[in-house]
Amino acid sequence: MTEPSGTPPSSFDSAQKVLSASSIGALRSWLQSQRSSAISGRPLRRTDLRRALRLVCNEVRRRDLPVERLIVLLKEQWFTLTDDGDGGNTRSRDALDEIIRTCIDEFYASAAALSTQPTSDRSSQSSR
Repeated sequence: MTEPSGTPPSSFDSAQKVLSASSIGALRSWLQSQRSSAISGRPLRRTDLRRALRLVCNEVRRRDLPVERLIVLLKEQWFTLTDDGDGGNTRSRDALDEIIRTCIDEFYASAAALSTQPTSDRSSQSSR
Protein backbone atom coordinates (compact mmCIF):
# COMPACT_ATOMS: atom_id res chain seq x y z
CA MET A 1 0.00 0.00 0.00
CA THR A 2 1.22 3.48 -0.81
CA GLU A 3 0.08 6.81 0.53
CA PRO A 4 -0.18 10.21 -1.23
CA SER A 5 1.37 10.13 -4.69
CA GLY A 6 3.41 6.96 -4.21
CA THR A 7 4.99 7.63 -0.82
CA PRO A 8 5.88 4.27 0.83
CA PRO A 9 3.87 3.67 4.05
CA SER A 10 6.84 3.84 6.45
CA SER A 11 8.03 7.07 4.87
CA PHE A 12 4.49 8.42 4.99
CA ASP A 13 4.17 7.68 8.71
CA SER A 14 7.30 9.65 9.59
CA ALA A 15 6.45 12.39 7.09
CA GLN A 16 3.00 12.86 8.56
CA LYS A 17 4.59 13.84 11.86
CA VAL A 18 6.14 16.78 10.01
CA LEU A 19 3.30 17.73 7.61
CA SER A 20 -0.37 16.91 7.09
CA ALA A 21 -1.28 14.27 4.48
CA SER A 22 -2.58 16.91 2.06
CA SER A 23 0.60 18.95 2.48
CA ILE A 24 2.74 15.88 1.79
CA GLY A 25 0.85 15.22 -1.44
CA ALA A 26 1.18 18.84 -2.53
CA LEU A 27 4.87 18.87 -1.59
CA ARG A 28 5.55 15.72 -3.65
CA SER A 29 3.81 17.22 -6.69
CA TRP A 30 5.75 20.45 -6.28
CA LEU A 31 9.05 18.60 -5.85
CA GLN A 32 8.34 16.52 -8.96
CA SER A 33 7.81 19.66 -11.04
CA GLN A 34 11.01 21.21 -9.62
CA ARG A 35 12.95 18.01 -10.35
CA SER A 36 11.61 17.81 -13.92
CA SER A 37 12.49 21.45 -14.54
CA ALA A 38 16.00 20.98 -13.20
CA ILE A 39 16.70 17.82 -15.20
CA SER A 40 15.50 19.49 -18.39
CA GLY A 41 17.88 22.39 -17.76
CA ARG A 42 15.35 25.04 -16.75
CA PRO A 43 16.50 27.07 -13.74
CA LEU A 44 14.45 26.97 -10.59
CA ARG A 45 12.50 30.18 -10.05
CA ARG A 46 13.69 31.68 -6.78
CA THR A 47 10.44 33.56 -6.09
CA ASP A 48 8.37 30.38 -6.54
CA LEU A 49 10.77 28.42 -4.35
CA ARG A 50 10.53 30.94 -1.54
CA ARG A 51 6.74 31.17 -1.72
CA ALA A 52 6.21 27.39 -1.68
CA LEU A 53 8.76 26.76 1.04
CA ARG A 54 7.38 29.58 3.18
CA LEU A 55 4.05 27.74 3.34
CA VAL A 56 5.71 24.45 4.25
CA CYS A 57 7.98 26.10 6.83
CA ASN A 58 4.99 27.78 8.45
CA GLU A 59 3.25 24.42 8.89
CA VAL A 60 6.39 22.84 10.35
CA ARG A 61 6.81 25.77 12.72
CA ARG A 62 3.15 25.51 13.83
CA ARG A 63 3.91 21.89 14.76
CA ASP A 64 6.86 23.21 16.77
CA LEU A 65 9.40 21.12 14.88
CA PRO A 66 12.97 22.03 13.91
CA VAL A 67 13.94 22.78 10.32
CA GLU A 68 16.08 19.63 10.28
CA ARG A 69 12.94 17.48 10.29
CA LEU A 70 11.74 19.30 7.18
CA ILE A 71 15.11 18.89 5.47
CA VAL A 72 15.00 15.13 6.07
CA LEU A 73 11.46 15.02 4.70
CA LEU A 74 12.42 17.00 1.58
CA LYS A 75 15.34 14.66 0.88
CA GLU A 76 13.25 11.52 1.49
CA GLN A 77 10.53 12.73 -0.84
CA TRP A 78 12.97 13.92 -3.51
CA PHE A 79 14.74 10.58 -3.74
CA THR A 80 11.49 8.61 -3.93
CA LEU A 81 10.39 10.52 -7.05
CA THR A 82 12.34 8.23 -9.34
CA ASP A 83 13.43 4.60 -9.46
CA ASP A 84 17.14 5.34 -9.60
CA GLY A 85 17.04 8.03 -6.92
CA ASP A 86 18.70 10.30 -9.53
CA GLY A 87 21.79 10.34 -7.36
CA GLY A 88 23.98 10.56 -10.44
CA ASN A 89 22.20 13.50 -12.03
CA THR A 90 24.13 16.70 -11.29
CA ARG A 91 21.23 18.99 -12.21
CA SER A 92 18.93 17.12 -9.85
CA ARG A 93 21.44 17.27 -6.99
CA ASP A 94 22.04 20.98 -7.59
CA ALA A 95 18.28 21.65 -7.58
CA LEU A 96 17.84 19.76 -4.31
CA ASP A 97 20.73 21.71 -2.79
CA GLU A 98 19.07 24.98 -3.82
CA ILE A 99 15.73 23.84 -2.39
CA ILE A 100 17.39 22.91 0.92
CA ARG A 101 19.27 26.25 1.12
CA THR A 102 16.08 28.15 0.37
CA CYS A 103 14.19 26.08 2.93
CA ILE A 104 16.69 26.96 5.66
CA ASP A 105 16.69 30.64 4.68
CA GLU A 106 12.90 30.75 4.59
CA PHE A 107 12.44 28.87 7.87
CA TYR A 108 14.58 31.36 9.78
CA ALA A 109 13.40 34.43 7.84
CA SER A 110 9.76 33.53 8.52
CA ALA A 111 10.53 32.84 12.18
CA ALA A 112 12.24 36.22 12.52
CA ALA A 113 9.28 37.97 10.85
CA LEU A 114 6.84 36.26 13.22
CA SER A 115 8.88 37.17 16.28
CA THR A 116 8.83 40.87 15.35
CA GLN A 117 5.05 41.02 14.72
CA PRO A 118 2.80 42.36 17.45
CA THR A 119 1.01 39.59 19.36
CA SER A 120 -2.41 40.47 17.89
CA ASP A 121 -1.05 40.09 14.33
CA ARG A 122 0.43 36.67 15.13
CA SER A 123 -2.79 35.31 16.60
CA SER A 124 -4.84 36.42 13.60
CA GLN A 125 -2.25 34.96 11.21
CA SER A 126 -2.16 31.57 12.94
CA SER A 127 -5.94 31.26 12.69
CA ARG A 128 -5.82 31.42 8.89
